[in-house]
Amino acid sequence: MDNNRPLSRSNEENRIHTDERIIWYIKQELKKGYSQESIKDALVRAGHNPMHIVHHFDRIQKQKTKRIFIFLFLAFTLLVFIYFFAVLLQQNGENNSENFDKAIKNGIKLCDMGIYDKAIENFDYAIGLNETSLRGYAWKGWCFVKQGRYNESIAELKKAEHLGRVYQPGFSNSIYYKALGEAYCGKGDYENGINQIKIAISLNSSNSDFYHSLGDCYFKKGDAEKGSNYLNISLQLSRIIN
Repeated sequence: MDNNRPLSRSNEENRIHTDERIIWYIKQELKKGYSQESIKDALVRAGHNPMHIVHHFDRIQKQKTKRIFIFLFLAFTLLVFIYFFAVLLQQNGENNSENFDKAIKNGIKLCDMGIYDKAIENFDYAIGLNETSLRGYAWKGWCFVKQGRYNESIAELKKAEHLGRVYQPGFSNSIYYKALGEAYCGKGDYENGINQIKIAISLNSSNSDFYHSLGDCYFKKGDAEKGSNYLNISLQLSRIIN
């Protein structure tokens, strides 16, 4: 007996093989656009059992229904995931906005109290929450002015100006220009300082602090006459307001 001779397929194996070929044939014919009746007729004429053919069509339909169900289930799951992800993003955005405003307010309060390091920490935290907002950089620059860190102040204020021009077309903020002017004056660049403070005054001519800063810059420059004039204007506006 030749042990290398392949064993013949069992009847069950032959049946499964035949069924698979018939199912493959039906699927191909359906793809071509033939109707189920015409495919059934062709298979019956080829000698296949009509009941088996109906069973194959039912099997194909069940497979199709199963694929549709799986697709719909995955689509629904994806939509649910997207919905909850959007909700989380919205909640996170709202929390970030609240935390940002809180950090800015705390920073301003701490800087006014002279607790500069903690103030800067709050401004840095706010910047981390929203790097595209000019407020964090502007207030950080303002706090650096109060510390006498003028070069650092100018760098932060310039970042704020850039963000303002990119994200807020037509950017103009009188407080910003006043702080930048004081920074320039503090480092001895009086012309730039005076020009920046004058821009602040052009945006808000009723703010007495702006005239006080301008007068102070003129005094530092050595122009006592103009310095006195602007300090007097500041004093007069303060009396009107009070």
